Amino acid sequence: MGMWIKLIILGVMKKFFITLIIFPILIIFGSINSSSKFLETKNYSDLEIESIVDLEFSADGNTNGAIVDTNGDQNGDAIYMWGQNNNYQIGDGTTTDKFSPVEITPQGESDWGGDIINLEIAQLFSGATVDTNYDGYADTLYLWGSNYRGEIGNGETSGSISTPQIITPQGETNWDGNIIDFSLMYANTAVLIDTDYDGYGDLIYGWGENINYEISPKDDNTILYPEIIAPEDNDWGGNIIDLKLGSRFGGVTVDSNYDGLADMLYMWGDNSYGELGIGASPQYSQYPTIINPGSGSWGGDIIDFTLGFFNSGLLIDTNSDGIGDLIYSWGQNNYGQLGDGTKVIKYSPKVITPSSGDWGGNILQFEKGSYTSSVIIDSDLNGSGDLLYMWGQNGNGQLGAGTTSDISVPTIVYPEGQSSWPGPIYSLSNGFSSTGVITDNNNDDLIDSFYACGNDNYGQLGNGNSDSNIDQLYFIVIYSTDSASIASLDFIYDDNQLFIDLKLYDYSNVINSDPTVLLIDNGDTNYTTTFISSNSDISNDQYYYQVNGIERGTHYYFNEIIINDVASAISEDIITDYIIPDYSIKSVTEQTATIDLNLSENNNVDFSDYTNEELKVKVNYTDLDQNDSYNQEFTLNSLISNQDLTISSSAEVELTNLKAETNYQIDSIQYFYQNGSYIYQINQSATRFQTQSVQPEIQGATSLVIDETITSNSFQYTIEIDNLIPNADNTNFTNYDVNDGLWLMDEDGYIYKSTFITKEFYQNDNYSNVSADNSYDYIITYEVNGLGPGEYLFNGISFEQPLNPLDSNIVTLNPPMDVIIPDDGYVDPVVLGSTFAVSSVAPTSFQYRISLDDLMLTGSVGSEPEFANFDQADGLYLKDSNQNTYHSEYVPKTAVYQGSGTSVGSERYQFTFEVSDLVPDTDYEFDSISPNQNGPFTPIENGEVHTDASSSDCDCPCWLWWLMLLLLLLILILVIIILIQGDSSKEKSKKKEKITKEEKVNKKEDKANDEDKIKEEEKNLTIYNIEQNQPKKEGGSENSELIDKLTTEILELSEKVDDLNNKNKPVEKEKTKAKSSKKRKSKKTKAKTEKPDDTNKLTEEISELSKIVRKIDEENRDIKINIEEIHNSGNNNTSQNKKKKAKKPNKTEQLTEEVLELSKIVKKLHNSGNNNNNKPVSKKSRKNNETKKISSEISELSKIVKEINKENKDIKKDIKEINKKKK
Repeated sequence: MGMWIKLIILGVMKKFFITLIIFPILIIFGSINSSSKFLETKNYSDLEIESIVDLEFSADGNTNGAIVDTNGDQNGDAIYMWGQNNNYQIGDGTTTDKFSPVEITPQGESDWGGDIINLEIAQLFSGATVDTNYDGYADTLYLWGSNYRGEIGNGETSGSISTPQIITPQGETNWDGNIIDFSLMYANTAVLIDTDYDGYGDLIYGWGENINYEISPKDDNTILYPEIIAPEDNDWGGNIIDLKLGSRFGGVTVDSNYDGLADMLYMWGDNSYGELGIGASPQYSQYPTIINPGSGSWGGDIIDFTLGFFNSGLLIDTNSDGIGDLIYSWGQNNYGQLGDGTKVIKYSPKVITPSSGDWGGNILQFEKGSYTSSVIIDSDLNGSGDLLYMWGQNGNGQLGAGTTSDISVPTIVYPEGQSSWPGPIYSLSNGFSSTGVITDNNNDDLIDSFYACGNDNYGQLGNGNSDSNIDQLYFIVIYSTDSASIASLDFIYDDNQLFIDLKLYDYSNVINSDPTVLLIDNGDTNYTTTFISSNSDISNDQYYYQVNGIERGTHYYFNEIIINDVASAISEDIITDYIIPDYSIKSVTEQTATIDLNLSENNNVDFSDYTNEELKVKVNYTDLDQNDSYNQEFTLNSLISNQDLTISSSAEVELTNLKAETNYQIDSIQYFYQNGSYIYQINQSATRFQTQSVQPEIQGATSLVIDETITSNSFQYTIEIDNLIPNADNTNFTNYDVNDGLWLMDEDGYIYKSTFITKEFYQNDNYSNVSADNSYDYIITYEVNGLGPGEYLFNGISFEQPLNPLDSNIVTLNPPMDVIIPDDGYVDPVVLGSTFAVSSVAPTSFQYRISLDDLMLTGSVGSEPEFANFDQADGLYLKDSNQNTYHSEYVPKTAVYQGSGTSVGSERYQFTFEVSDLVPDTDYEFDSISPNQNGPFTPIENGEVHTDASSSDCDCPCWLWWLMLLLLLLILILVIIILIQGDSSKEKSKKKEKITKEEKVNKKEDKANDEDKIKEEEKNLTIYNIEQNQPKKEGGSENSELIDKLTTEILELSEKVDDLNNKNKPVEKEKTKAKSSKKRKSKKTKAKTEKPDDTNKLTEEISELSKIVRKIDEENRDIKINIEEIHNSGNNNTSQNKKKKAKKPNKTEQLTEEVLELSKIVKKLHNSGNNNNNKPVSKKSRKNNETKKISSEISELSKIVKEINKENKDIKKDIKEINKKKK
């Protein structure tokens, strides 16, 4: 019985026993001779109802057998064997081969003394286990046959055991436990014992040949008595579930997590062909070794375990439903027995699947013979097998595939003459050169049929044919309880009639006349049959019937046949000849007529089942104007519209090459061409139609490139256009305007406009270029311009601009036109850098316009022009003064035509592009531009761009800088006003009539003091400028302290302005004459008057400025707090600026320069005041003192500005860090 049956029992009882599930079968016996019963076919004098429990074919020999239930208790109690018997392996006491099953019993016994649990057959010896105490578990082991290598285990190696003999461990009378499983192969025996009676194996014994440590790690070549097989640490790590032996190697599956299902595999022994799955080396394993696939895990529970001669296999349940769905195989593969499509050894487990990649259902059983493999599949998931896959060695037809060629991939096989198995497949067994299968053909859940295929030289098929050594290439029924089971069933459809040719397995000759046969389709419709005796052979169980009620154009699905009220499942699709009852004219053009064929009366017809000949349709028609007859043929399979190869209610055929404005008549339509003629004709009267007026037609096969016209950007070609009607003056055509040109399409789907050059009348003596509708054929020359260098392959042409490559108006150029535009004539587009002009600016982007020259226009898409040498969609590339490159995106629909280009045939266009991803409020200086990122770049003019400031960028620093700048400008204005007021005061001093010697001395001293003061101021300013250029030092006062200091100085300046205002009141002009001993000269000094209101306003502005400074101080403190918080929070996500910011001018440095200039002005004013000798000494002295104070204040302001500059640099640094964090 198959391993899948064992596992089903295991899931219920937690024990490996097979006697609880028995399948009845009729075994027909002949005469009884002593203790043996010989099976003879066609001899039914003695009938005994018996049941087959298990089927066993020798995996490495030619001997087969079965366990049978003879008393109906659903447990095996008899063993039948047949085949080769040269070493007493059948156990009947002889060495005669048996061609029919013979019953075997222990020597001197009439029965086995209990229920037979298992039967195993090796090449030259056999064995069985028996449950003598009827507890459902085997406890006794019998062996018989060859013992030359100690395989019997009785301590001897000579001779053979002719009949079954009980075997126990040396010195023991029993196995001290239940026998859960046992296995035989080649010259080895092993048994699995349950010593603690928990239903699971825990101890393994083995004996026989030990050349490759297949039994024991000892160096002994032969083990004569049972010895324990165990891992090197004597611990299997769980319950032992299954035991199998191969040729000189073995293995067990183990349940390591005690859930009743195996999950671990041990193997040991020979590894010459990789059968252990541990790689190419070592050559053998002395101890059981855990085996895993390359992934490290089997991916589920181990459901079945099977070993061949030198190869191994596992069946895995990957989805935990208790049923196998994945197969591994490895080892020797010289016949393709692994099933991977090769004949190469596999040294590690490999997943095996059919060529389709899917087994198509649950895998119920996985079995290996010597060099063959097979699986049973439950494709409809009803719990029973219905598909059988076979592969491997097939020299004797043992795969049942109808050939003797080896098969290296899993292949579905069926019984001879069948497209499916007559009933569920329950089990199979692979022998050395033959295979057996047991089935339930009448679907009553009981086994009723035994099939076999392969070699029968030794009677291993068990069919009683002792005189036959012919290989059976298909599975055939050897025995069956179903006397009227179907051997073969063929459907024949001929001349609109359906017949069946039925052959039965009627061993009992129950049916000796014509049985009643009824067919059932998938709609439960019954179809009766009529027996045709002339085509039948009753003596050979062959019957011929006609099926009634079959109609044309119908797809029949027969799923059941009833023979004398016995139903059997079948699967047969029959499609009768299709029918076309009528047709109609659907449309007519100037040269074609479309005919609609009515297919509505065909019921689910699959046209792929018809031959191309059968699908042919012939339309016969007449030109009524000329009285000429024609015909055209079509094939319907070209009209199939759906992937399932079915068509709708109609199909269209098109008559072509008709004449324009001509009357035609369809005379008849024939179809279904078979055996040299059409079988059917549509029964419909003739139908007339008239074609439409002529249309010009491009002849795609006539295009020709004129090589000598090829230039650097153009070429000319000729092509034939037929059916053209010339206009009155023969300058054009009435049905085609040559000035519209043609449109070419290349292999990439690009279109090119062709312009008309010239035309000429087509002349050909072998062709009539004048048609009946007065149209003519012409050869016309066209030119294509605006091409770039390279090869062009034009494969389509059209009168109208194509909408897409699939446009139905496109005519195929066959052969295509191949044109090569030379590289030396290629014109590069020229970017006119002088036309660069910024058109708009945003915070992070700007747009600019620029013109390009030498553009080769090829056409347009919508409003966008297309060029052969430039694609505006690719954009342009700008480069700035720091060699950074910026990509410009084209702004759609901004191309403006500006006239012809510089190069011949070129154009000039203006485009608008946009540069994005810029930094707000930043200066950029672009100096060159190029269509390519890698250049060459063309210089541009006016490339300066300053991006707008965004609201987010100015929240913190922007307004602060502007206010500081305003503050410094106001200070500058204040200083200038003070200096002007000082100069005015000097001019207003009264003239002194007398200049004493003391006054002159004072005057000289004052002048010297003033000059020293000016020099000191210039020195301070010079020092300041030097310090401004030195690196920034650490420390410095806070910004708020500087502003406070600056505020104080401004207030002091305000007070001094008030003082000056009082001093500089208007004075009257007067002249004084100085008398002295020397000649004195009179000088006039004009006193200038200033309006006191101006000084008052200045004072108010300075006061207002003081308020603003204090406000700045408050906001400055908040800014510094925010900056400190940002610094404290860290900056882990700071990103670098994409563009380098342009350097801004330093406003405070400019202010310093302005102050220095003011100092020079003061000096000049002071000098001019000293030259006024007519001023009184006292006034002059006061004036000089005021000037000194002003100079001192300027020097102080210079220092303050220096400190502000230093502090501002720190603020800028913080602001820069903030901007980085923002980005």
